[in-house]
Amino acid sequence: MDKNFSLSAAELAQFKERGYAGPFDLYDAESITAAYKNIRADLFDRSRAIYDLEHKSLLAGYDRHLDIDFLSAHIGRKEIVHKLEKILGPDIVCWRSEMFPKYPGDEGTDWHQ
Repeated sequence: MDKNFSLSAAELAQFKERGYAGPFDLYDAESITAAYKNIRADLFDRSRAIYDLEHKSLLAGYDRHLDIDFLSAHIGRKEIVHKLEKILGPDIVCWRSEMFPKYPGDEGTDWHQ
């Protein structure tokens, strides 16, 4: 039987009040470190990226889910999709993605929608 990772009623209420949900753990430190080591070279290989090198400086981290399999699998994880379905409904498409590093101790990013 498929596990449901949907937001609880309390989590959904908190989302509606605060405008964000989580944090939620998706990977343990060991597995995400290993995954990052495996895809690190792919991040620098732009031969299959949808944006050409002319736009590299502005769009280097955009839409890499289209050419890096791990990122494509990541955005489709049930732990993410089920939560989004609770907020947005069942018709969801990943229109755009942006990947950027945020290292421990870095200042947070502003919340935006």
